[in-house]
Amino acid sequence: MTGSNRTVLPRVPFPSRAPDGSNGVFRSLTVGDPATKRFDGATAVFVLNAGPNRTLNVTVAYGPDNTSIYERRLEFPADGMLAFEMQQSGRYAVTVERANDSGTIVLTDDDFDCNDRAYAIWIDETGGVRDSYITTLLGCGTPTG
Repeated sequence: MTGSNRTVLPRVPFPSRAPDGSNGVFRSLTVGDPATKRFDGATAVFVLNAGPNRTLNVTVAYGPDNTSIYERRLEFPADGMLAFEMQQSGRYAVTVERANDSGTIVLTDDDFDCNDRAYAIWIDETGGVRDSYITTLLGCGTPTG
């Protein structure tokens, strides 16, 4: 996960390796103000390119009115990963568009608590946008039983 143009995402411990074998984060962005963080877990959205170099439109909207806070046309490297670490709870919509296909991850206040959560949008080998997935590492107490 290291290299001249790669960044290691320090606080989000997963996914350490994507199912297609890629593990490089070529760009990592923090969203929100850490000083106003109201939860103990880490919440992240990953955009994964499981194919050759390609250009993707990526937007992040915030709040009930979907105010755009990030909008870029990005050159993704082969097997590259873009990571958004959400530092402030709220409603976010992360959208990826490529050709005639798109996918959106929507986060709500319920996604921000003491658990670590990761969501992902996949662009597969053919350029199609695949379903998202979630990984949760429980941190909200211990089970009783």
